[in-house]
Amino acid sequence: RVLSGTFSALERMNDPLSAAGVGPTHSKVYYLVQDIERGAFPEVVRGSYYVENWVVGAPYQYVQFVIIALGADNFPESPNNWQIRYPLAGIHSEPFEIGNAKFKFINTAQPVQSQWVPFEIHVADDFEELWGMVPEGYESLRLLFEVRWDQKQAGTGAPRADVYWDDLYAGPE
Repeated sequence: RVLSGTFSALERMNDPLSAAGVGPTHSKVYYLVQDIERGAFPEVVRGSYYVENWVVGAPYQYVQFVIIALGADNFPESPNNWQIRYPLAGIHSEPFEIGNAKFKFINTAQPVQSQWVPFEIHVADDFEELWGMVPEGYESLRLLFEVRWDQKQAGTGAPRADVYWDDLYAGPE
């Protein structure tokens, strides 16, 4: 599947009934990651995703974008990263609490299947709104495009999804 060009990225979730997360959060994440070195903080992140073969097998199963600012000069040193998590589809409440992250829901419905869904997120504005400032002098930014599940117990479902990502962009509007 491609929206434009020749290639897209595919995350294929195909977990068995016996799958369960590790540790207290019981999570599994399939993700694409892009690290951006120091520079101007992006105003916007946009792109499109395409979902097919979506079978819910965990209490929280969703498509999400995450931005993490590592080592920003104007944020407290501990922890060393500050995040905003953007559920794009699949959940309507926060799956867990995390002190250095805020959730901003883009869509709370189950994913639309078999069509490209565009998204545009104004990350600089959201950091200002949710954290009171835009990261400055950061060591790097980490952008994650995810399909994941949380709080699954072994034997309670078989999470499945194929999620494609295309035309991803981070920068000035």
